[in-house]
Formats: sequence, C-alpha cells, structure tokens
Amino acid sequence: MRAEDITSEHEDTDISILLAFWKAARGNNKFPSQANLDLITIPRLAPNVFIIDAEPNDVFRYRYMGTAIDIHLGINLTGHTFKDFRSGRVSDEITSFFKHVIDTPSMGILTTKLPSETRGAVIYTRVGLPVADDHQKPNKVVGLLLFQLPDGSNGLPQQPYDFKSEEQGIATATFGTL
Repeated sequence: MRAEDITSEHEDTDISILLAFWKAARGNNKFPSQANLDLITIPRLAPNVFIIDAEPNDVFRYRYMGTAIDIHLGINLTGHTFKDFRSGRVSDEITSFFKHVIDTPSMGILTTKLPSETRGAVIYTRVGLPVADDHQKPNKVVGLLLFQLPDGSNGLPQQPYDFKSEEQGIATATFGTL
C-alpha cells in the first residue's frame, strides 16, 4: 500500500497535509532533513507536530513537541524518551511503530485508544514520516499527534467516559510506502 492510499482512508485531512509538507520538504532528495522542515509553512498543523530522534538500541527521544500536545498531555516531553513516561505494552507498541517507520522506511499511522485518569478513554492518532539529516538514512521521525475524546472533541469531556475493559489499549497500525 502507498502512503497516499493510507491518507485517503483517513477522514482527517491533516494527515494528507503532513504528507504533502514532507514531500515538499524533501525536494529532490530521498528524505527531508530536519533543516528542511519549516513548520511555519504549516501553521494549522504546527501545534500538533512532533519530531523524534532515533537513537541506538531502539531509543526514541522527543526533540520537538507542538504546544497542543504539551497542553493536552499536561507536560512538556521535549528531551525525554518514550520510556521516561510510558512502560509495558504501550511503550513497546509505540517504539515498534516508530522503529518500523525508520527501518522500512514508510509512512505510518498508529491509532490507539487509551484510558486517561482525567479524560476517560482518548483515541490517539500518531502519524510518522522518516527524516534523514544526510537525506539517505532515516534518523528522525516527523509526525502528528492527534487526539479525540469520547465526546468527539479535543477538549475536556463533559462527563466521565465509561469504557469497557476490552476497549482499553486497542492499537492499530497501518503503513504505506513512500
């Protein structure tokens, strides 16, 4: 499946905008470098954009987190690794997803439904595209973190969400070739 095919499967146009941004940033190169990522050109997406460094031993470190992500999570993750704030299966799924984006290389979309202490169950959509500072070998990921609360908004729900235990932690990943 191609990246364009998976973007067309999702109703959120922000995913298509991110792919177009990535293609424009890479120019004639195989991959864009971080220096090519001019977030000013995508002001609507910038608050939900992140950049992640791929370090040795499958460690991923948040290099940049958009302000909407910081506000939603209630913490700034910039400079921290996945394992600093996630553990167990969730950490493993997120790490595997971004490792696949880097290693294949491909565009990936990971949708997870996770319980939250303050917001009920939140549906997170992570979109990742490989970035290579040498334009050849991916060493970073640029992406979006989109979130939807049970009431369909990206703000606080009016009522606590009562979700079934079998819904907790559902994760679905889709990848498309670039």
